[in-house]
Parts: sequence; structure tokens; C-alpha cells
Amino acid sequence: MNCPKCGEGNPEGAKFCSQCRTDLTDLSGYDQPEAEAKYRELLIDLLGDGILEDWEEKSLEEAREELKISFTCSKQMQAELGGSNNAPPPVAIFIDIAHIKKFQVGGTCVFSFLFKNQIEKGLRSVSLNFEDTDTSEPLSVKT
Repeated sequence: MNCPKCGEGNPEGAKFCSQCRTDLTDLSGYDQPEAEAKYRELLIDLLGDGILEDWEEKSLEEAREELKISFTCSKQMQAELGGSNNAPPPVAIFIDIAHIKKFQVGGTCVFSFLFKNQIEKGLRSVSLNFEDTDTSEPLSVKT
């Protein structure tokens, strides 16, 4: 049996986690569907750029404990959403600050745009060229 708090493997029937001393006798409150949905939403928000900062990790850990999401469930969700510190850094273009657009592939943010209208600084078009690292096919975005 794995500890819901730290993920440590414990013998069946153990009353407390051998690593963090969490009570293992009543695990019925963990991984409830409503709590999982809230946690998944938070994960999507924090993992949107593919990089998890230290303060985000702390915030995520606090939310995981508050919502009673098990360590195993949390790691599984992160894997499903593509959250990894090994992911390539996202490309961000900051044109202005009124509109954010994220482009995702498999739950991982590939790049994002941040737009703001400025009458005195007119932007007529943007052209970006990327290459798919799996297929070597060119990808283009024009606005």
C-alpha cells in the first residue's frame, strides 16, 4: 500500500506510513472525483508553460494535501498532462498584455502569445516558422 501523502510503499495493514507517519487507517477521503477535477484544473494552469517553478510546486503540494489527492494520483495526472522539467522550453512572444493565447500539443504548452492593442504601435502581421521535431515537417503560423 502506497502512502497517499508521500508515495512511500508500506506493508499491507500498516497503520502509519513508515516515511512521513501519515495515518493509513482511513483513506476513504482521498482521490474523490470532484477534488480530482479541481486539482486537474490547477495542474493544467500551472503546467501550461511546461515548467514547474518552485513556488508553483509548493502551491501544488498545498492544494494536493487540501483536496486529499494521493501522491500516486498526482504524479499520474502530471504525466498525462505532459508536465516534466525535461520538456523543451516554451516559446513566448510578448507583443502586449491584453490577450493570451496558448498552443498545446498533448497537454503541453508548445508556445504562447500575449497580445495587447496599442494604437500608436501598429502590428500588421506576425509570421512564425517551427519544425515538428518528430516528423521534421515545417509548421507555420501567420496572423
